[in-house]
Amino acid sequence: MLLLEIYYDTTYPTNKYGMICGPFVGMNHHNNNVMLGIGFLINEKWESFEWLFNTFLKSMGDKHPVTIMTDQAQAMAKEIKVVFPNSRHRLCMWHIGENAKKNIKGLRAKKGFNDLFDIVLKYTDTIQEFENYWSSMQKTYKCTDNKWLQNLYNIKEIWCPAYSKDYFSGGVMSSQRSETMNKSVSRRLHATHGLCDFYTTFIEVVDEWRSREGSNDYDSMTGNSHLVWADIGLLEHARKIYTIQIYVHFEDNFVNGVPCTAKLIGFQPPLYEYHVGHLKKDLIMHTVAFDESTITVDCTYKYLVRQRYICKRWTNFAMCTRVDDNDVAEMGVTPCSVWRLYHIRTFITLVDRAQNDLSARAVIEEAIEECTARIKL
Repeated sequence: MLLLEIYYDTTYPTNKYGMICGPFVGMNHHNNNVMLGIGFLINEKWESFEWLFNTFLKSMGDKHPVTIMTDQAQAMAKEIKVVFPNSRHRLCMWHIGENAKKNIKGLRAKKGFNDLFDIVLKYTDTIQEFENYWSSMQKTYKCTDNKWLQNLYNIKEIWCPAYSKDYFSGGVMSSQRSETMNKSVSRRLHATHGLCDFYTTFIEVVDEWRSREGSNDYDSMTGNSHLVWADIGLLEHARKIYTIQIYVHFEDNFVNGVPCTAKLIGFQPPLYEYHVGHLKKDLIMHTVAFDESTITVDCTYKYLVRQRYICKRWTNFAMCTRVDDNDVAEMGVTPCSVWRLYHIRTFITLVDRAQNDLSARAVIEEAIEECTARIKL
C-alpha cells in the first residue's frame, strides 16, 4: 500500500470519557475520503502523539506518507519530524485562517486586507509571486512589525503552496477531510455515548464511504459522458483512462490553457524554453522547457508531483506520466501552461509541413479563416 497524503485533526472530543478523537483520512482516485485509521488520546502531549504516530506507522507496514496535513499544535509537529522523517508536514489553511481571526483582528478589519491575505495563503504558484504579494501586504498595511505575521512568514515552507510544489498534495490545502469524518460521526452520537457506541457508528461511516467508492468505480468503468469539445482525440483518450472526477479536473486544465500566450525565450538544441501564462491574470509567467531529443517537459508550475514529465509521444499528451528516482511511473494531470505550449507547437508543425505544398497551405489557411470567423461570432 502506497500512502500518499493523510489529513490528521484532533479537534473533536467524541465520548463521555472526554477522549480526543484523531482520524487518519486519505484521498482515493475519485478525490473522495478514504479511512486509514483512527485513534483516541487522553491529552495532546508529545508522548501521546509519539505513541499514536508509531502505532499508525506500524499498521501501514512502515510506509511513510508523502505529506501529512495537521493543525498548528507544536507537540504534534515535533513528533511528526521524529516519527515521519521522510514525510512533508503541511499546515491546514483553515486553522491558519481561524488563528488569524484571533491574532490580527485589527488588520482584518481594514478594507482589502482579507483579499490580499487570502491570495498570500492560497493562490501563489511561485516563490516570486508569494514574496511580491507578502511585501505588498506589509507595505500597504504597515504590518512589518506584527509578531504573529512574522512567525507565520518564518514557517512559510510548511503552509505556502509555492513552497510545496515538489510534494504531492492532491490540490488540498486544509484538513477538512478529517473534519468531514468527524461531522459524519458526531451527527449520530452525543456526549453520553461510550467507545462501543462510537465503534458501531464508525464502522457504518466507513461502510458508506466504501459503498460510494464502489459506485464511483462502476460509473467510471461503464462510461464517462463528460466531454467539453467533441472530436478531440486527446480528450477522448483521457476520458477512457481517468476516473470521472479526475477527468473533469484534467479537462479544466486543458480548457484553461487555451487563452494563455507562449513566447520563445531560449533555444539551445534540442532544448526549447518558453514563457507561458495569461497576460491579464498571471503576475509572473511560467517557464516551460521542452527537450526535443527525449520528449520531456519541465514546467515551473510543477502541477504534477515533481519537475520531470515523461510523455510517450508529444502528440499523445493525455498519457503524461511522472517518473521518480526509482523509475516508477505515476499518472498525473498536465498543467494548463504545458497544454498551451502543446497547442502552439502543434499549430507551428502543421504550418511548417504545409509550406512547400500549395494544396496543404490552402487547407491551413481555410481552417484559420474558419476559426477566426467563429471567434468573431
